This record gives sequence, structure tokens and C-alpha cells, in this order.
Amino acid sequence: MEQKNRITEGVIWKQLLIFFFPIVIGTFFQQVYNTADSIVVGRFVGKEALAAVSGSVNQIVTLIVEVFVGLTSGASVIIAQFYGAKDHKNLNRTLHTAYAFAIVTGAIVGLIGFWITEKVLIA
Repeated sequence: MEQKNRITEGVIWKQLLIFFFPIVIGTFFQQVYNTADSIVVGRFVGKEALAAVSGSVNQIVTLIVEVFVGLTSGASVIIAQFYGAKDHKNLNRTLHTAYAFAIVTGAIVGLIGFWITEKVLIA
């Protein structure tokens, strides 16, 4: 049995909740990670390290997360258009392009992070 989620049918607020909760859960776990990171650093490393983690590092992590949020938001609009038009050829091309772009962007961010981590944390 195939289950389809038709967001344009039925009660809109119920349909929106289907998309809302995964986003909230993801955001919650990101905040739990940040809180746990701050607790561990503050307790075991010290005030100066906590200030560094809370200030510069969290801003950098947020910037990286927002890059990928922007990428997925933009790609999802195009993917939804091709899906709605039942244009499977362009849908597959767009999906593969989005995945490839995300992988390349992730690799670039990882390499930059590897090269500049020590300089950023010392500054």
C-alpha cells in the first residue's frame, strides 16, 4: 500500500504540522548539543574556553548550518516543481545535482575547517 502526503488536501494546519515537527526536533537536538558542549567545556576546561566556544565557535557552526539550510530550501523548491509537474527526468537530474552540490560543499567546508581551526581558536 502506497501512502501519499498531499499537503494541499484536508485541513492545512494538520498538514503543516507534519512538516513542522521534524524541523523542531532537529532544532531541539542542535540546541541540546550546544548546551552539552558548553557544559562540558565550562566544567572541565575553564571560563576562557567556554567564552571561545560560546562565542566564535557557535557562530561558525551556525553559519555552516545555515549554508546547508539555504541549499536544501532552494533545492526543495525546484524539486517540488518537477515533482508536481511529474517531470521525472528533470526531477532526477535536480536530485543528483543537489546531492553532488551538498557533498562538494561539505568537502570544501571540511577542508577549510581542517586548515583554519587552530588559527580561529587561538585568535
